[in-house]
Amino acid sequence: MKAILEFQLPEETYEYETINKAKAYKAIVEEIRETLRTYRKHGHEFESADDVICKLECLVIELLNDEGIVE
Repeated sequence: MKAILEFQLPEETYEYETINKAKAYKAIVEEIRETLRTYRKHGHEFESADDVICKLECLVIELLNDEGIVE
């Protein structure tokens, strides 16, 4: 099977870049899921929902930076 995606550049630059980063986004989602699974399975030391939100936000930013995606 072969799939060919075509884009009209520069009009569809955003779409083109998004497709090119899809593998990195998938890796980020998998890492977040694994982190959440680990918290659920092994426990955590969060004291509030705000602590969880802050931790996950920092994780997302770190993973985006690791993948070279600047948001």
